[in-house]
This record gives sequence, C-alpha cells and structure tokens, in this order.
Amino acid sequence: QISRNMFLQSGIQYFSSTTDIEPKTIFAEPDARGDVRFHFSCSSGESYLPTKMGAPPTRGDSIKTNVSQSEISYLQVPLLLAYQINFGKVSLMPSAGVQTNFLLRGELNSFLQHPTTKEEVSSSIDGLRPTYFSGIIQPQLEYKMNDRISFDFNPNINFSLSPINKETAIKTYQNMFGVGAGIRIKLEISSLF
Repeated sequence: QISRNMFLQSGIQYFSSTTDIEPKTIFAEPDARGDVRFHFSCSSGESYLPTKMGAPPTRGDSIKTNVSQSEISYLQVPLLLAYQINFGKVSLMPSAGVQTNFLLRGELNSFLQHPTTKEEVSSSIDGLRPTYFSGIIQPQLEYKMNDRISFDFNPNINFSLSPINKETAIKTYQNMFGVGAGIRIKLEISSLF
C-alpha cells in the first residue's frame, strides 16, 4: 500500500499455450550446424525436425506432416499500480502495469508421413526470445457482502510490447483478454492459549 487508495501489486503466474497446425509439406534444409533436417515454420518460430526412418534427408527433399502442435510456456512476473475507489459496498480498483515473461519451454510436436508408416518427432522451437514484455490493464470490481465475505470480478487485457520471437519470417505478438471471478473470505483464528 503506497497511500490510502493506491497499491502496488505483483506476483508470479504460469502460462502455457498449445497451437494446432494443419498438415502441410515441409522441405529439408541445413540447420545452423549444417545438418540437413526437415524445416518447419510456425507462428512461434522455426524448428528442424529429426527423422530416424529411411535414408537421411538431402537438401530439397520433402515430406508431409499430419496435424502438428506447438507448445510454449512462460513464467510471468507482473508489476501493477492500482487505485481503489469506494462506493459503499462496491469498490472499483483499476490497475495498469507491465509484465516480464520468462520462456520456460518451446517445443514442436509432429508426425512425419513416410510411404508406409508415420513417425512421431519433436524438436525445440528456434527463434523464441528468452524474455519478452507485455502491458496489462485490469479494472477489478469488488462487492462486499459483509466484513468477511466479498465477491470479485476481474477482466484483464494483456498485450505484447515486443514480439515473442526474433530473427524469424513472422513476428508474433501475444495478446490476450481474460475474465476472472472469485469469492474472498477472511478467516479469523483465535488462540486457546
């Protein structure tokens, strides 16, 4: 609490996202180390998929994929400035601030369609930034039933201030809108001693 009505808020959040990708044809290209593997581009970044079936691919070879999935997860640390306005039992607490998003995992999972069978493969997604920043706007509404119980309604807008990837053909900005609701109950614990 900074003043009577102004608060500084922070915390730790975990965020995970999975994106389904339609089947497509991908081509073999040299990766950063010069090894030829099948190159897969998606909105998160790029991935070079290994294959253990058949002869090793040569540059320009193609293969079809079945449905693929990209998975990314972050540890998020927000820092918000909030101002509380009271109207009797109802209080409004609009807040705004920035959030630092630390990459925990970025992986692409796919199935390569060989002539007689399919092969499940996975690889890390290249090009994801280890950290990116986003802005947060959060107008929280609280209804106080009594001194112990209150209800919260909390919509929030989270928008990227920088792309989640770098040095990729597609720049991706992760923008989200969410709504939260809950009940707060104050517990009183009395000591017997």
